[in-house]
Formats: sequence, C-alpha cells, structure tokens
Amino acid sequence: MGEVPRDARSDVVRELLGRLDLPLDVAAELAWVDAPSKERAMRSKLSLRDFQEDLNRRVAVAGQAHAQINSSLGLEAGGMRWLMPMSDAEAILPVPAFTDIPFARPWFRGLARVREELLAIIDFAAICGAEPLRLNSEARLVVLSARFRTGSALLFERSLGLCDTGGSIQQSIDLDLPWCTSRCRQADDSCWNQLDVAALIGDPRFMEITQ
Repeated sequence: MGEVPRDARSDVVRELLGRLDLPLDVAAELAWVDAPSKERAMRSKLSLRDFQEDLNRRVAVAGQAHAQINSSLGLEAGGMRWLMPMSDAEAILPVPAFTDIPFARPWFRGLARVREELLAIIDFAAICGAEPLRLNSEARLVVLSARFRTGSALLFERSLGLCDTGGSIQQSIDLDLPWCTSRCRQADDSCWNQLDVAALIGDPRFMEITQ
C-alpha cells in the first residue's frame, strides 16, 4: 500500500487522541507520531497498514493501563460497599469449608485451607461492627496479597466486580474505622468506601481473635 503523507498521519492521530479520555502522560505517549524526529525517521518506511496496526496496538495498551489506574475491586459487607485495590487481592473465591475456632471473636470465622495454605478467615462486616455474615452462595472470600504476610482472607457478602472510580465525587467520612480512608459517590448515586488493607491488618483488632 502507499505511504501515508506526514500531514495526514498527524491529523489522524490528533483526531483519535481528541476522542480518547486518557491521562495526559498516556496521551503524550500515543502522540509519538507527531514528534518531528520520529516522523523524519519513519516518513519513508511507514505504510498505511503498518501505521494503523501500530496505532491500534498503542491505543489498546493505553486503554488497559487507564482501566487499571481507575478500577478497583467492588465488594459488599454489612450493607456497605467497599473498594479494594486489585493489587491487594491475591484471589477471590467462593467460600470453602472452614474450621470454627472456639471462643473466638465474632469476626474471626475460623481457618480454611486454600491452595495448600492455611488461612485465617476474617468476617469483614463483623470487624466493621455489623452482624456476622450469614453464608450463602453469593459470599466471597478475598485472599489478601502475599506481600502483606498475614496468611488471611476477608469474607464479604458478595463481589460487585470491577468498579471504575474515574469521575467519582469525594465525600466526608462518617465511619470510625481506621481502614476507611475515603468515601466517594458514583454517577449512579451509590456510595463507596475505600478500604486500606495495610491499615486494617495493622489495627490491633485484626489480631485479637479470642475474647
């Protein structure tokens, strides 16, 4: 196929970037074709097909990066919705069989073997002061990332999937919970609390498993 004129390539890129809702640094990366040095190096070699394929690849990669930046794992517990950074979760699973521990506090539900590892099961609703979770088919276990070195998992009522936090409105926090670092309201008027896992596992209550 014929070579794309330099001005035509620049116009196409500018139009595409104008339609994309991307962070400035990502948009700058995509705009490489507008750089004079890049254009001079490629002006005699770049075909229309090569240009389109390369641009599509860069747009796809940038879109994935943008989604990762603005997405968190949505979870529900005790009638409240929580956002957890995806990097804080090792896995999210249906609740396996677990062993109760006598004389434990309400939020310590017991021990479960998951993937050959013995994990402490923490009822997130209960540790937040709500009633302990009644197990059902929607309940989910979120195994905390290995980097926390706690050997534990959080029990939630259900998973709400990935939630895009872009464009949300920050609100004041009225919860007396050190691990709730912020609250936001989404476009659908739902309220979400941001879960700080490091603050949760660092709280004395997290390790006080017996009454």
